[in-house]
Amino acid sequence: MYSSLSYLSRKANFKQLNQNYPVTQTIPNADPDDVFEANRKELVGDFLKKAKQLEYLIEQLPSPVSEEEVATEKDVAALEHEMQQVNQEYLEALQEAEILHSQLSASLQGVLESRTTPGTPSVP
Repeated sequence: MYSSLSYLSRKANFKQLNQNYPVTQTIPNADPDDVFEANRKELVGDFLKKAKQLEYLIEQLPSPVSEEEVATEKDVAALEHEMQQVNQEYLEALQEAEILHSQLSASLQGVLESRTTPGTPSVP
């Protein structure tokens, strides 16, 4: 784009816009008016083509957040909440199992001690 604008500024000759102010300078190597106009039209066509290509590319980009992604995020949030609940239940069950294990160990230890204590009759 810079080179196109540079071309337009380097190859355009001055035009008189007001009869009160004559053109006093010329640009060396300026294109004749018909050649410059043809080149200008070609550049405008190129700009329009590039703009349409950019519009097409922008349309092809994925949307920032699709409905499917929102649904997926909600599903993930629900699963995470469910996982936290299940994890809490697991920790409670684990704590209960540890308590039962310690009670069972204490009971077995008591039975073992009562069987090995001298002077107590053993139960067949």
